[in-house]
Amino acid sequence: MGNCRYAIEARIFLKNFRKEFEGKKLALFVSTMITFFEREVKIDDVAKTRKISLEDRVAKYNLKPIALGFFGGVIDYNKMGFIARKGMEFFKP
Repeated sequence: MGNCRYAIEARIFLKNFRKEFEGKKLALFVSTMITFFEREVKIDDVAKTRKISLEDRVAKYNLKPIALGFFGGVIDYNKMGFIARKGMEFFKP
């Protein structure tokens, strides 16, 4: 979502290969930090994120997937360096 490098690359991929997806079984998923929002019981944020990052993309590129997935991500602070951990303290439960 937003201007994340991977989100941009995913949009470019969908745009460039949308014709190749026609007539094929296609399933799309998004992995996001939604678990943070779920812990905070921000259901509206969860629904908005799913719509923007998944459903709107499918509609924009006229894709007809057989399944859509929306999975929460996990932050493993033990695998981060000191500076990264300090920057991520806001998200830590």
